[in-house]
Amino acid sequence: KQWYQRRVRGDLLSVTSGREQRPRFKDLRGLRLAGCPLTEEAINYVIKFCPSLEHLDFSYNPNMNDRVVDLLTQSALIYSLTKVDFSGCSHLTDKSLVMLKKCYDVNWVDLRSCKEITRGACVRFAHSFKKELNITEDKLIHPPTVEVYS
Repeated sequence: KQWYQRRVRGDLLSVTSGREQRPRFKDLRGLRLAGCPLTEEAINYVIKFCPSLEHLDFSYNPNMNDRVVDLLTQSALIYSLTKVDFSGCSHLTDKSLVMLKKCYDVNWVDLRSCKEITRGACVRFAHSFKKELNITEDKLIHPPTVEVYS
């Protein structure tokens, strides 16, 4: 017989069975938190309890900064993230792109309206991968699109 105990802070994100704490959302692939003023602590919970995220949307988060990107790139998310949206995060700098290079499979990064990130840093980031990445709409980094003609 297992006894489950809910934790106050990780109530939605984890289940505790005895002494083992298991992520409830370990298989979650995408998470949209656009416009949410998340704290660093809340983002740490996302990192800890959602280790398989492929798509992450932190757009227009007023608390997003280089330190948070550093936390993301020091986690298991570097193995799963493919798409990241930081558009409108005005406190990110070129340092964030240097850190994002640690994400092996990232192929779509939205940095539109990130005032502190330069186009030159976006170009360097895109060229740092073996796969081809394009930059459009100022700071949208993505794989080349294939046009289908009928």
